[in-house]
Amino acid sequence: MSIFNKMFSSVGIGAAKVDTILDYTDVEPGGEISGIVKITGGKVEQNKTLIK
Repeated sequence: MSIFNKMFSSVGIGAAKVDTILDYTDVEPGGEISGIVKITGGKVEQNKTLIK
């Protein structure tokens, strides 16, 4: 793995991509949401331990 790939992934280039797709777009403050979280791997190996 190239040092440049590691460096680029730290700023988001070639890194894993996380998309959150909500079932409904209108949500009141404090309301519950539901949906899907899609994680797509990038070009560089990365460890993910927490999604906030």
